[in-house]
Amino acid sequence: MLPILVLDLATKLGWAVMRSGGNRQILSGMHVVAPPRTEVGKFLANYEDWFGQMLFDEAPATVVFESPILPTTTTPETVRKLTGLVGETERMCYRQKIRTYEGRASTVLKYFTGYGGGTTEERKAAILAECRRIGFKPVDDNEGDAIALLHYSLHRLQIRGGRDG
Repeated sequence: MLPILVLDLATKLGWAVMRSGGNRQILSGMHVVAPPRTEVGKFLANYEDWFGQMLFDEAPATVVFESPILPTTTTPETVRKLTGLVGETERMCYRQKIRTYEGRASTVLKYFTGYGGGTTEERKAAILAECRRIGFKPVDDNEGDAIALLHYSLHRLQIRGGRDG
């Protein structure tokens, strides 16, 4: 199952990876797929380039992504971008025989923080606070979500090294 790469799929996506080996190092970050208003084809091509490089660099055995949340008021272009990220992730992993799993944001939040409600801002604050409490310094909520998803994934896949072991 290791190394494991997790993705908070969005225009500004968060990522985290736990490498295999003795110290099971965790790295994380945030990546802007493309500037606002980039057309869908270029947006997905940018993601494919970035994700392909991550797959090459990290050689994950498993990729977990958070189900994208569509805003209540959204455009068809945004829907295509977010669902395109999922499709590209699954397609590229399938081609390289990498296992994929999907995590729901509400489930990850409840596991990671013990907190399941509140406004979007309160949920973001809870994730960032828990990340800092356990020693991470995410640059924004996207990276924080990826760190939370990594810990949830380690728990669900029963891999030692997350908050539970």
